Amino acid sequence: MLNSDGTTLLTEKSQILKRWAEHFGNALNCSSAISNAAIDRLPQVDKNNELDLPPSLSETIRALQQLFSGKAPASDVIPPENTEAEMARKDPGYGSPEADWNPQNPHHAEVSATAMERPPGENG
Repeated sequence: MLNSDGTTLLTEKSQILKRWAEHFGNALNCSSAISNAAIDRLPQVDKNNELDLPPSLSETIRALQQLFSGKAPASDVIPPENTEAEMARKDPGYGSPEADWNPQNPHHAEVSATAMERPPGENG
């Protein structure tokens, strides 16, 4: 990485980090061309508190089913097969030796959802 005037190659980690901080400090801390008065005149809308809620079980299942339906990768360019393999791998259990499966595996979510949708007293 070069210094701010582009004449010296920075090789020490502390110099490089300082240069990154300088670069982003200049790039992100620029003055705005929009006045506060113009911002104050913008129409205000109510906050949609529903956007802060976690997804429901049915929304989660629907998203997982869409993810593993053979669709092309999304904008993150990670194919669904890679995500599925990642979710199905053995879970270290955060130090717990008995945790030998990953509860985030789509299969577990689907099984749990099926059990939750079953009428009380019905075994399947």
